Amino acid sequence: MKKLLCMFLVGILLLSIGSLTMVSAQPSQMAKESALLKILEKNLLRVGISTTAPPWGYLDDKYEHVGFDVDMARLMAEQLEVELELVETMPVNRVPYLVTNKVDVMISSFGNTLQRATSVAFSKPYAPYTQVVLGKKDDVDLKNWTDTSGRKVALVKGGTDDVIFSRIAPEGTEIVRYESGADTLLALLQGKVDAMTAGYTNAAFYVQEHPELEIKGDPFSRTFPCIGLPLGDQVWLNWVNLFIDQMLNQGKIQELFEKHFKVPWTEIWPSY
Repeated sequence: MKKLLCMFLVGILLLSIGSLTMVSAQPSQMAKESALLKILEKNLLRVGISTTAPPWGYLDDKYEHVGFDVDMARLMAEQLEVELELVETMPVNRVPYLVTNKVDVMISSFGNTLQRATSVAFSKPYAPYTQVVLGKKDDVDLKNWTDTSGRKVALVKGGTDDVIFSRIAPEGTEIVRYESGADTLLALLQGKVDAMTAGYTNAAFYVQEHPELEIKGDPFSRTFPCIGLPLGDQVWLNWVNLFIDQMLNQGKIQELFEKHFKVPWTEIWPSY
């Protein structure tokens, strides 16, 4: 009996050691499979960015990529000490590009909606963002986003505004979808629509460029632009979150924000 008991205890001990070995090996295996290690090995970071959403990301008069998100991508590559490849994306293909591994991260004023989070992972927020309706100053009957019944409102197809405003728009609002923010702005300026949706910072930028426009009333939603990543890669997500923390602590993100948006930095963390 003593011999059998001893063998049983040894067996339990071996099983425990084996379990501990498996647990301790998991982080190493996760690291090997992570995009982080692949990025470092290839010496290349692929970042999806927008080219039609100033001042987040757009092409300047020399057709060079500029904007807040573009500088965020450069800052990330600099911290990783790797080369940077900018991949042009549209709002409608941000999720597919992550799912099909065409990019390592998406830095493109990407709102963290519950619907998107079923397909991709999101970092913590890295900038303030509220969504508003923009219209012409001489349209005095349009005072708030709640006044859009019977009017045409332009928004970007597949964008965060499409996800949110299409659901809460007053009954009778006619939603007109375009491929980019530049297209929605042009439609408003040409009188094809009565209003358009935009992030507050985008809207403030448009008003500076076009004084005949104004923000109509209160924000209709508050979301949080986050960095998008492939779902299930916790190692890569941990690094990206640490990157955001460190850059905020050093004031680098705040400097980039004020450089591009020309407005003071505001608190970004959600409170409930």
